[in-house]
Amino acid sequence: MNAREFEVGGQLYSAGRLDAFTQLHVGRRLAPLMAYVSAQGGKFNAITEALSLAQQADVDFVVRAALRVVKRRSGDSWANVYNAAGDKMAFEDIDGVQMLEIVGHALQGDILPFFAGLVRLGLDTDLSTLLTSESSPTPKTSS
Repeated sequence: MNAREFEVGGQLYSAGRLDAFTQLHVGRRLAPLMAYVSAQGGKFNAITEALSLAQQADVDFVVRAALRVVKRRSGDSWANVYNAAGDKMAFEDIDGVQMLEIVGHALQGDILPFFAGLVRLGLDTDLSTLLTSESSPTPKTSS
């Protein structure tokens, strides 16, 4: 297993790898948001605005895909943090901010290299157009 360990809220977590198809679909959903945030200079308000403009189905897909590969240290063993069958967190002490931090750690090892790979292939001319799905249009800036 190619796991990455990290700590959030005093708990130890381990993120596995997203499979290639999930990387593609997560990247496809994140591309318009990343393009928008980048165009706005990566400022905090651009990040929050991009998140607010994202389709709920896209956000849910990305968050759930990331959480499916994360485990939390529980005594001498590791336990999944997300119960996919029940569609809920397995640990009630994980709040929304911690969940986003966990998702960020989980995606960091797979999605950043995914986009870097596209750049190496010469596909960096307009990623937001190339990878945008109909359900996640590029957020528009207000004038």
